[in-house]
Amino acid sequence: DGGCPSASLVTDAGRHSEAVQNAYAEGVQGYLTGFAAEFQREAEEKGHELDPAEARHRAVRLLSEMVGALMLARAVRHVEPELSDEILQTGRSHALD
Repeated sequence: DGGCPSASLVTDAGRHSEAVQNAYAEGVQGYLTGFAAEFQREAEEKGHELDPAEARHRAVRLLSEMVGALMLARAVRHVEPELSDEILQTGRSHALD
């Protein structure tokens, strides 16, 4: 469906070789590093300082919420498309808060 590979592969990565798990973990770390940097940049723009540990915490929370929302929405999209849309819209609006 052209969606996020993190959500597509999350259940499979843990069942594969260490090499696959390492590649997946590297991708996850990349997302987390990028999100944390963006949180720190936004804080600096507002004249605030954001502790790197707090930025990382927010990044983990955001990625977890995004992947979870995608997984749930995909699981019900064919039988409950309205529910799938609701999950995606709620996840999107929360991520943008």
